[in-house]
Amino acid sequence: MAAPPYARLILHIGQAKTGSSSLQRSLAASRSHLARGGVHYPRLPGHRDAHHTLVPGLFGGENASLYIRDLLDRDPARAEAKSKQAFAQLLAPAPQGAGTLLLSSEVFFRKLAPAKQARVAEAFRGLAKRVEVVAYI
Repeated sequence: MAAPPYARLILHIGQAKTGSSSLQRSLAASRSHLARGGVHYPRLPGHRDAHHTLVPGLFGGENASLYIRDLLDRDPARAEAKSKQAFAQLLAPAPQGAGTLLLSSEVFFRKLAPAKQARVAEAFRGLAKRVEVVAYI
């Protein structure tokens, strides 16, 4: 297995109604400032501010909410395929100077059932040497 593209992944999994959307809008608006500090807050297809797009590929398209599937495709299999494609983009070499990848989605918090934790943890470990989780509850 290839070395992860990032040294560090910060995963924001705040619950809904805790200010997550506001935080995501601020992070998205500050992408260039974050990049100068070595933090990559990627723009993924499906949502301009958050990383909900990754949910079907990580947790299974059939388990994604209608809102998430609407971001990608109403068909669960196609939504999952598009999600996996977005995740594959993150596995590409990190942008120049980016040692930290920052991802944010409230849906990560809701979907992280014990049965899926090992699969999801393995996927995130493929992105970075160190994974830190920040949960707003």
